[in-house]
Amino acid sequence: MNEREIRVIKLDKIDLDTAQPRGKSDEKKVIELAKDIRERGLLYPILVTPYYKQDSNLILGKNAINSPKCRWWILDGERRVRAIRINKQEGIEAIVKMDLSFLQMLEIQFASNTKRVQITVEEMARAIKRFKKEFLKTNPKGNPIKRLVELTGYSPSYFDMADAINRSSKELQEKIFTGKVGGYAAAEIERATKSAPIRRGITNVYIDSDKPISALTPRVLKKDFLKIEENKNLSDEDKEKLTEGIVRKWVSSKNEGVDENPNFLRYRYEAEEFFSLIKKWNVKRLKKEEIEELITIIDIIRNYFMEERRKVGEIRRYRATRNIGG
Repeated sequence: MNEREIRVIKLDKIDLDTAQPRGKSDEKKVIELAKDIRERGLLYPILVTPYYKQDSNLILGKNAINSPKCRWWILDGERRVRAIRINKQEGIEAIVKMDLSFLQMLEIQFASNTKRVQITVEEMARAIKRFKKEFLKTNPKGNPIKRLVELTGYSPSYFDMADAINRSSKELQEKIFTGKVGGYAAAEIERATKSAPIRRGITNVYIDSDKPISALTPRVLKKDFLKIEENKNLSDEDKEKLTEGIVRKWVSSKNEGVDENPNFLRYRYEAEEFFSLIKKWNVKRLKKEEIEELITIIDIIRNYFMEERRKVGEIRRYRATRNIGG
């Protein structure tokens, strides 16, 4: 068979590839295409290759074409197939590619589909995952992302964004895929820190929060994460919890009122940050009365803590009395 031979193939023998970078077709556009095909005919054949599955293996090309199990793997033309089905036609013209490896099939799908349609982050993440796996089988030292950039013209950061989703937790993936968290969140978490505990802390907030959180939040707090990472006195668990506290504080920074749940690690961190800030003040150049005013404010802060400590003591004594009497 000539590699560019066109033949009419039956629609019930064509399989749509749900993992290709093509995604969900806009039904309205498919209906419009069906109408156009009825009026003008099919202007461009679809592109397919013969295949069938044997156990966990794919049999492709010439090895598949003469088998009774042979089906057609669609490489380009999914919307045309859907439109032809709407028109209730039994067959469609197709260019048959015979000598393709599975990797070449995936490359054709990326090159043809990503340039023409809008693709969701979920569709792209799934497609990249499969492409990387196949690419590294034959090119173990190669760069699959670089190859995708060559095929599509998209920026490396776009593919890195989608690939970072594959490396994130299933819970965060679900948040991203349902639109509750921006697609770049996973990549921003990775760029913000290399520390696994800190990454977990950021991720936990994204997963648990009922409020929308910007995907760029990790970038804004990168300096805070670096300080946590460099603090050798903190255990991994402390780093995770402290990170959670800082991110939650940032998310709720526009809300007034007392924290619903206390977070000692965050409070200590912010107190230390405040003291570091004070040490940068040029106090020596201030007037005596100005220094006295600052001392008064600091005394007010100290007295506030003393009063809160007294209240805690009273609450504990009250509870102890209730327990003894009860």
